[in-house]
Amino acid sequence: AIKKAAALALENAGLKAEDFSKAVEAKEAVDATYEADIVGLLIASDYPYNPFPPCCTTSCNREVIGIVTGIDKPEGNPDRVEGWLRLAGCKTVFRISSFTGEGIRDIIAYLDDGTDKSTKGETA
Repeated sequence: AIKKAAALALENAGLKAEDFSKAVEAKEAVDATYEADIVGLLIASDYPYNPFPPCCTTSCNREVIGIVTGIDKPEGNPDRVEGWLRLAGCKTVFRISSFTGEGIRDIIAYLDDGTDKSTKGETA
């Protein structure tokens, strides 16, 4: 009965069930940032579209970094993906290749530099 009522309420609001589940997932993702020191948004360099809305990092109370994966893929476009991450609000973006290992040490060094990253900060 509760599921039917929820479905009817969604229908009356002009929403589909998948819209509601996406909203719940987004809220859960934002809620999870309270438990982290740093939040990372990750997109593959060959991803066909931007999965993150502009300025979405403003809802996080932690620093948000961007990570572009698959930078060595011939069909990838790391510049485009980095632009998407910066549009989302990431001030720091790393480019990595899990195939060659390029960029992985940079992320590890950044995360393990000993500074307190529990508050949002401006980074290069």
